[in-house]
Amino acid sequence: MVITLYKVLFAKRYNLMVTIMSSGHSYICRSAHDGSVLISMERMKGIKFNLNSDRNPAGEVTVQSGNRWLDVYEAPGRNTLRFAINELSRLSRDWGGYFIVSGTQLIPGVVGMFTLFLNHYGADDDQSNTEIDSLINHNPNGNRFGVSDVRFNTFLDYARTVTDPPHVNTYRFSTFVQEHIVRNVSQVDQLVDFLMDLVHAPSNDSEYDCTGILTGGKMKEVPDGLTPINPKFRTALMYLACGISWPAHKTHPDEFYIDHALQKRDQLSPLGEGCYFNEPAEDLDDWKTQFWGKGGNYKRLLEIKRKWDPDLFFWCHNCVGSDESVDSE
Repeated sequence: MVITLYKVLFAKRYNLMVTIMSSGHSYICRSAHDGSVLISMERMKGIKFNLNSDRNPAGEVTVQSGNRWLDVYEAPGRNTLRFAINELSRLSRDWGGYFIVSGTQLIPGVVGMFTLFLNHYGADDDQSNTEIDSLINHNPNGNRFGVSDVRFNTFLDYARTVTDPPHVNTYRFSTFVQEHIVRNVSQVDQLVDFLMDLVHAPSNDSEYDCTGILTGGKMKEVPDGLTPINPKFRTALMYLACGISWPAHKTHPDEFYIDHALQKRDQLSPLGEGCYFNEPAEDLDDWKTQFWGKGGNYKRLLEIKRKWDPDLFFWCHNCVGSDESVDSE
């Protein structure tokens, strides 16, 4: 706004016309005039909700002029994602679970779905049961979570209900989202933007998806160095695995879908540290650090590899020693 004020004062001082460009369109170019000073309002993206409005029981929204209709339409979804991520970071160890974000064409008027699965380990009268009340009661502009309560006597009973999806072509990538990420407003906004953008698949026959699995429990108490996993696995709030899927009878070459997946991978990379060895991107330049961290884990694993398989007879992509030659020291 300070820059805008200076522009107005400058134009007034030198007797120049001022034109305004906002988010609306104009077929007669009202926002353009030869020799004028242009003030763009496109960065005025503020959106404020009032869910306790005395003018409308559904609430009201106040927006700045740089917003387009789709920005306002998606804002409740962004708020829901931001709220859910914050609440998940507050849950105690009695809770586990995961969430899925994906595009959908199954429900008219809905372009994306956010599905949250939470498991509570303990009795029904445990105090920790109330920790998800705020999630259940969250209702921003009609985006209330639909709740389905299913109970299992054992984890095995639950596991029997989980089925893998049908086989499709897919390119996956993953990262460990650390707790400090969700404490940083700017980075949370980046994460929410990334998840919201998953509804925009590059083609009609493809689909993005993300699954965020909460991490925690006793595995966080194991000191570094006792096992070779990346220490960022133990400190993470969640493990976030994403990807793109496309059918066998595709409309584009495989490279088309993979290129888009790699763009998404690069967007996600600054929002996490490390990745899960079993569900990484195929293309990782720094795979040693991503899988085993910055400490001495990889060095110890490589020593074991050289001792028991000096001829590098056993090999797999981006595995310990995969970039070695028999003559290397």
